[in-house]
Amino acid sequence: MADNTQFNVFGFTVDQLLNLSPEKLTSLNESQLREVTARLARVANKRIDRLKDSGAKSPALIRSDGKEIPKFSESKSQSKFNTKVELRQLRSFLKSKTSTVSGYNEFNANVKKGLSKIGVNVSDENMQDFFDVLNRIREEEGISSKEFLYSVAEAISDSMKDYRGVDKDKIFEDIMSRLDAIYQGQEERFSSEPDIYDLFGGPDNTVEGFGPNNDF
Repeated sequence: MADNTQFNVFGFTVDQLLNLSPEKLTSLNESQLREVTARLARVANKRIDRLKDSGAKSPALIRSDGKEIPKFSESKSQSKFNTKVELRQLRSFLKSKTSTVSGYNEFNANVKKGLSKIGVNVSDENMQDFFDVLNRIREEEGISSKEFLYSVAEAISDSMKDYRGVDKDKIFEDIMSRLDAIYQGQEERFSSEPDIYDLFGGPDNTVEGFGPNNDF
């Protein structure tokens, strides 16, 4: 691997390519960098297809703006700048546990188990919407109170049942209009419980996962 003229992208596993050191990536010429990016794009696009075919509502498929991620470019003729940008996005996606069907299923089961501990039951179909609303309310209100988050989580779950088929904005508005009533009398209710995101091991390191996003 020392001689870049001998660098063959197919001589490496996907994991090895994802974990190439910054020094090694810097040492690659533009053609080699495009080869790495194109190969990882092919792998990523296959994962995207499998996730969609399975019907999984994986957070790895959702961008930070709430829109679904597009397919990655497999072109070997992108500019050097675009190649580097795409490589960063590919590494973030492919390193996400929920970028595979099995990883998503495991993560989703842990999330549901954690939520059920506090009496909140959310369907697979509504899981992403549930956390989108919860995160939005937390950020809007600057909520750090564990007890308040538990109460809000319960209210969101109930609101989703009441407003079945209604979009997230409607649910968000419903909860915001009832925040004072939701919080009243809840200060001590969950005082012995762990943080809501710690119930299932903390937020997943995904492209806008259920919990706060942690970009690599």
